[in-house]
Amino acid sequence: MSRIKRLLTAAIFVIIFTIPSQGSEKVGISVIKALMNVPTAVEQELGLFQKHFGDKVNLYLPELSAGFRQAQAMAAGQIEFANCMGSTSLLVAASGGLDIRILSVYSRSPEVFKILVNSDRITSISDLRGKTLGGPMGTVLHFLLASALKQEGLSLKDVEFIDMPHDRAVAALLSGQIDGALATGPVALGGIKRGARELVNGKGLIGGLALVGVSGKTARERPDLVRSFADAQKDAVEAIAQDPRWAWGLLSRDSMISKEFIEATMGLYDFSPAITSEDVKNLEEEVVFLQDLSIIGEIDLNSLIL
Repeated sequence: MSRIKRLLTAAIFVIIFTIPSQGSEKVGISVIKALMNVPTAVEQELGLFQKHFGDKVNLYLPELSAGFRQAQAMAAGQIEFANCMGSTSLLVAASGGLDIRILSVYSRSPEVFKILVNSDRITSISDLRGKTLGGPMGTVLHFLLASALKQEGLSLKDVEFIDMPHDRAVAALLSGQIDGALATGPVALGGIKRGARELVNGKGLIGGLALVGVSGKTARERPDLVRSFADAQKDAVEAIAQDPRWAWGLLSRDSMISKEFIEATMGLYDFSPAITSEDVKNLEEEVVFLQDLSIIGEIDLNSLIL
């Protein structure tokens, strides 16, 4: 083979292997199939991510329930979108140096966050003074407790708080080890069915926000991907509004969530994605709460929101 032919062959080889193949671009989106993540169920049922991202994108959809695991995956470059991340988890991750932005609201559900008790002697928040409560520290549930106490002129210093997962908190409450438990979702309902009582929920106290986070790099460099995600989320929310029973029914079909629980909570979720002034106010209050606990430092909320 002549030198020219060898050069041409080499050039063709380089061209062939440097042209991106169809579907070669990976986009990672975290999903949570448990809990009350109706938009996620609809997005997957209708193939909305595939529709809006197109055939040239290879979608990677790892199931990552915990907020800190979504943050770890984004930091490692495994996901571009954290699809349903608790607001406090996102704020902690951003304060810790994660390059993340708030794209939209996933859901608002303040009433599903509850303080449970098991004693007839506790009938109001003021009765919690000097009592022991359990729940996950630095979370929306913990913020609910702080907000409820503040409304009664009390603070977290007026109670003894034990950091534990909310399922363990409910178990400890029912066994008489603690006086109150912070719980949400099916765990809270299960506790109530086994004898616990709702003292207060988050209505009027917290936003109960779950957010959609996008990596800062993606937000800066790939607005097309951001638009694709936003369009998929918009279609999912519209589908839920058009036929809520079908959409919510996907949860009982694809998970262990009972139809009874779905019926009891359908009306407690707002999936509108647009970030409102009330959402911003709630986030500002959460920032102050987390700073008071020395969990986060200074953070510019305005720069976080796209």
